[in-house]
Amino acid sequence: MNFVVILLIFAVPMLELGLLIKFGQNVGFWWTMLLIIGTGILGATIISHEGLSAPIKAQEAMRRGEAPVPKMFDSALAAAGGVLLITPGLIGDGLGLLLQVPLVRRVVGRWLVQRFFRIEDVTVHRQPAMAPGTEPRGPRPGNDPMRPGPKASGSPRGDGPVIDGEFERIDERPSTPKKPHPNSLDKS
Repeated sequence: MNFVVILLIFAVPMLELGLLIKFGQNVGFWWTMLLIIGTGILGATIISHEGLSAPIKAQEAMRRGEAPVPKMFDSALAAAGGVLLITPGLIGDGLGLLLQVPLVRRVVGRWLVQRFFRIEDVTVHRQPAMAPGTEPRGPRPGNDPMRPGPKASGSPRGDGPVIDGEFERIDERPSTPKKPHPNSLDKS
């Protein structure tokens, strides 16, 4: 394991504890307890709100034709801030409050994506939803020279691969009762 990570695992809780003790000495025990309980309640409220609103934000983004990932990532960072607010400590509370600011979430989100995911070239193409059993009209990606799609020799514009797929909504399938097999043991 990286030495810095090990140092942080042990140093941050000790620093949090020391700051809480010093804060309690200067402000008072009950005010410190009120702060810890208040930020915990605030954090739980934020986690509850973000957890419930994340799917709604993603659906709204998809309806507008946007990728839902940024909205989900934004909600995840806000919920992470809520988790930091729940944990007792002034450093975690400060970081948790910072993560509630949308501009800070965008900056942190971009940094995390660049740092950990290293996505080179990804393009998302949206196709309108169709009724079950219908085929799409018009050319499919890759068959139309005016639309991006997979190319044998690569694309000079830098378009990424197109992943074509089909789906079926399970809740729209007609339900038919299964007949027992003639050789089954159930003869009722």
